Order: sequence, then structure tokens, then C-alpha cells
Amino acid sequence: MKKGCRITAIVTAILILSFIIFVFYFLYTFSSGMTGRVHITETNLDVRYSIKFDYVTSPLSANFIQVLKIDNKTKEEYLLENYDNYDNMVGYCLQGDSMTIYLKGGYRVNKQSSNYIECDTFHLNINDVKLKL
Repeated sequence: MKKGCRITAIVTAILILSFIIFVFYFLYTFSSGMTGRVHITETNLDVRYSIKFDYVTSPLSANFIQVLKIDNKTKEEYLLENYDNYDNMVGYCLQGDSMTIYLKGGYRVNKQSSNYIECDTFHLNINDVKLKL
């Protein structure tokens, strides 16, 4: 084998080996379960149920605020709603079976502005369960 071909083969082998090591390292250290959950607040509806608000972060999807209904006796959780791309909960108001939620996204209006975008209002029926968790 010529000297130039030998050097090319060695460099190619080193590059391929480096790539394989990188892929194995990435797969070993990466976890799709790197989801972070921050408890925002919780309120009791009555003796049996409570509502919990969590801020959920994920490297694979958009951050969101999650609204859960919890059965206080069985500790079962029911998903009421996910609000994608929101990271600030301004407040909420309960009126019977209806809940009004006020959320803000953390997106700046422009780079020079320190103001957040306006607050968005959502209405939620607390009896409409989407999923049992």
C-alpha cells in the first residue's frame, strides 16, 4: 500500500471511531425523561378534589403549564389541560365548574424590551378530564 493511502485510511478510521464513540456517549448520557416539573400552586375544590398547576420543561418539546385534577382520596391524577409555550401563571378564578386561567408567555416583544407579552385568558371546565395519569 502506498504511504498516502495508508495515512488516508488511518485518518478515516480515526474519524469513524471518533464518530462511533460520540454516538455511544450521546445515547448513554441522553435521556428523553429529562423533563423538569415545577409545582406552581394547588387549590382544593372540595373535600374530594383539588386542582394542581405545574410548569413542565422538556428538551424535546415546548415548555408548558399543566393543569391537573387530583382525587384526594385515591391520589389519582387527571389531566385537564396543557398550555404550550407558557411559562408564567398570573392567576386563576374558580366559579362553580368553570375556571378562568391567566397565563403569560416568556417571550419578549423585542430584544430591547423588558416587558412580557400581554396576558392570555383561558376558560376551562374542571369536569372535562382529558386523560387519567
